[in-house]
Amino acid sequence: MSAVGDLSRTLSSALTVESRIVAAGTAGGIDRAMSEAAAEGLLLTAYTAAEHFVREFFFELINGASLSSLFPSPLTGLDEDLNRSLVYLDTDKLEWMLPAGTVEPRADKLFPNGHPFLRLKWRDTFSGRLAAAKIVRDRIAHSGEKAETVYWAKVAERQQAYKRPGAWLISNSAEIATPTSNLRVLIDTLDGMAVALSDHSPDLDRLLGPSLAVADTTKAIPGTFKCSSCNAVAAAVVGSPIGRCRSTTCGPTRGKTTWVYFAE
Repeated sequence: MSAVGDLSRTLSSALTVESRIVAAGTAGGIDRAMSEAAAEGLLLTAYTAAEHFVREFFFELINGASLSSLFPSPLTGLDEDLNRSLVYLDTDKLEWMLPAGTVEPRADKLFPNGHPFLRLKWRDTFSGRLAAAKIVRDRIAHSGEKAETVYWAKVAERQQAYKRPGAWLISNSAEIATPTSNLRVLIDTLDGMAVALSDHSPDLDRLLGPSLAVADTTKAIPGTFKCSSCNAVAAAVVGSPIGRCRSTTCGPTRGKTTWVYFAE
């Protein structure tokens, strides 16, 4: 099974368990404590599976096993073990969960004509949820002062009710109107990340939230951009500044342009 298939199967099972965990948490007493612990364990499992997915999917891309027509790898046809050695470097500095400053630069080197990892940029909702998943994951895995301080400041906001990360995970998300646990939101985010990377034409706004507006001096990534003033669509050379809108509506004003990115 492919990397995305493996992750999809894991997350699908996680969502089934999530509903039982949250239901048990509403009972209170010992069931509440057990559901909090179970929620923490489930998030660790899902997060670890997502990290493994990103690493394996990266390998599939450079080995030509995934999306080869969209993102041709210059390493296709080389020895598979050699390709894998490029992915699994013996270093503790390479983080594989997105958004990561280590994944995109490496992908830039191997996919000069564009690659799917850049599709996830400039999406605040998605990035915020992934960041929360990492913070909660670190707090569960590490009891150190740094992990606890970041958890309080960025996620729990010093709410005593969420002293244990599991309590926050089984509570309802503050950003979604329909009662939905924070645990489900994070698992859905991990699944959306996988679909956005592996599907050649996903509905990214639905999966990841709307794109963040960027200035005309921003360097372009693969895809197209819509002028926030006149909705004119433009494509720019990857790696070069997007530039100002040159439509008949905006062009004559010679002013600065704000662009919104959407998928290729």
